[in-house]
Amino acid sequence: PIKYIAVKPAMIIEKLKNNAAREAEEKSSILSNLKGTKEYTELEVLYKQGIEPVKASEMSSSLKGRAEIYSQLKDMIENAKEEIILITSAEGLRKKLSMLKQNSERLKKKGVKVKIGVNASEDEIKQIVKDSNLDVKSVDINARFCLVDGKQIMFMVTPFKQEAEQDVSIWTNSDFFANAIKQLTENIWR
Repeated sequence: PIKYIAVKPAMIIEKLKNNAAREAEEKSSILSNLKGTKEYTELEVLYKQGIEPVKASEMSSSLKGRAEIYSQLKDMIENAKEEIILITSAEGLRKKLSMLKQNSERLKKKGVKVKIGVNASEDEIKQIVKDSNLDVKSVDINARFCLVDGKQIMFMVTPFKQEAEQDVSIWTNSDFFANAIKQLTENIWR
């Protein structure tokens, strides 16, 4: 048989208060000891001296492999706010077509202008985009790049005929460089 002992409520409250005070003392001691750690010293130095923030214009990366390149390209296109300029080859357009079709309506609703230039004949372009509402223009530029909002640019440094895993591109978030390339392409759209 189990036996119970009645305890005064005042004793229970006093015991709970003592336990809470002891736990608070332990936590306070731990927090006070943090001041002596190497990490705390580093935080103090950072606070006093400050840190140099990374400028958006200094961000860039090299991407290798078509899967990685298309992943970055998809992210750029999905986050576009004003304008997308895409210059590619006929084969490049075939590969990007499904991604462009998926995003075309959403981009149109957001008011994003999409300009696509392909280094191919008008007939070849019509054949590629026949089941889409994409506006694609034949251009005499043998290059592959995507420019978004005059801020981000990704340009391929290898020809499309390269093996998928050997495809290399450079992405940068630079207003200066992106606007320079945009100015070079302005005559195409007139």
